[in-house]
Amino acid sequence: IDGGATIDLVRIQVDTYANTYSAAKMLAGSVRSALEGGNVKATLKTDQDLFESDLKVYRVSQDYYVWQSN
Repeated sequence: IDGGATIDLVRIQVDTYANTYSAAKMLAGSVRSALEGGNVKATLKTDQDLFESDLKVYRVSQDYYVWQSN
């Protein structure tokens, strides 16, 4: 009550690209393992599979949330 918040909720978007769907999902899985299992302790909120038709590549777009001290 005596001042501002001491922590912030930060959104991090990570997009992984690959020539095949399975490779894009594997990369996204590696990102998730690193962010959820490391010192950061991120939480996955959304995971969207996409195909970029103009580039002919698969993309997985992930949104993570992390609490951090300010």
